[in-house]
Amino acid sequence: MITSRYLRNKSYISKMKTYKTKIMHLLTSSEKDTINKNEVLKIAKEYEKINQSGVNKGILHKNKSIRNISRIYNTINKTFI
Repeated sequence: MITSRYLRNKSYISKMKTYKTKIMHLLTSSEKDTINKNEVLKIAKEYEKINQSGVNKGILHKNKSIRNISRIYNTINKTFI
């Protein structure tokens, strides 16, 4: 039996993975010169918001969320320097 908690957790984890792949796809695309840093940061902010709401709902551990967000921002900064 699939519980509502399982479905909620699965949807949040799916959203987080989707935003992470969007960011990584933008950063690794061949058209890196046409991509604006602000566009990537906008998606990163949404990723951060979803991560934090996952922490508040008990889906993710706080430290894991912070670690994931930090890795994303470090990758963005390395790409656009």
